[in-house]
Amino acid sequence: MANKTASLPLYRILTTTDHDQKIKFEKQETFCYSKKQLDRLYPDGGYHLIGEVRSRNKKEAIATLAFGKKQIDITKYKSYHRLTNKCVGYVRVSKDDYVALLRSRIPFFILLFAGLAVLAVVIALLISLVTSEPPPPIVIDPDHPMPTEDVNAKPNEDDDSQKAEVEEGGGSLSMIYSLEADLNLSTGEIKIYFMNPNASTHDTSLILYVISGEERIPIAQSGRVAAGYSLTEMTLVEGSAVLSEGIYTGLFQLSLFDPETGERALVQPEITGVELKVHN
Repeated sequence: MANKTASLPLYRILTTTDHDQKIKFEKQETFCYSKKQLDRLYPDGGYHLIGEVRSRNKKEAIATLAFGKKQIDITKYKSYHRLTNKCVGYVRVSKDDYVALLRSRIPFFILLFAGLAVLAVVIALLISLVTSEPPPPIVIDPDHPMPTEDVNAKPNEDDDSQKAEVEEGGGSLSMIYSLEADLNLSTGEIKIYFMNPNASTHDTSLILYVISGEERIPIAQSGRVAAGYSLTEMTLVEGSAVLSEGIYTGLFQLSLFDPETGERALVQPEITGVELKVHN
């Protein structure tokens, strides 16, 4: 902090009429000179700058300046760096002696950097909006999603059956099937035979269960088998059950679907008495 002693010279601002500006300094207005005005008044540079004053001075004082009802420290001229302090004017303290008035640039720099930070955030957001990919569309499933067609389903050959006339909301399923199924443990392939004739009004899908006591264990599930198609192969669901070579009792459970709306029928027919042969 500056040291004030009784030995420091005391200067007072002289009242003049050749000043060219009026500024607010230390919370009060004062008349002063700009650098251009000093150059006009002293074209040969005949004036003397005895020092400078600044709010909240932290440099060593060489004199004091009576400024209104208080005294402020005068420090050596250019004690403060002009990058962080701006000279806003000069006051006359004697015929050709002047004191520079300094104002800190720190508040300005804080506002500037804050503004630049906000601008950088806005620019980054705009860039992200321009360069980012649009969000993917929302996937909305139908009320009655239709199962995908089974890849192993094949068209029925020599099937000339015709669909019967049915009332709205009704339907019929004419199934042709075998009660024998053959599982190859090495490949997981299950050989079956199931035909959904042209005469059927519904598509269907199958689940193959193995019966163990009173428990049903699903081991394979087909995709959709449309009317007019047959299915001769299913695939063992990995991890569904541990089976050994031999004969098991099984059953097929069917789900029925309206081929136009995908609506699933409440009734789920079953084909019981299926003999599953398991081998390597």
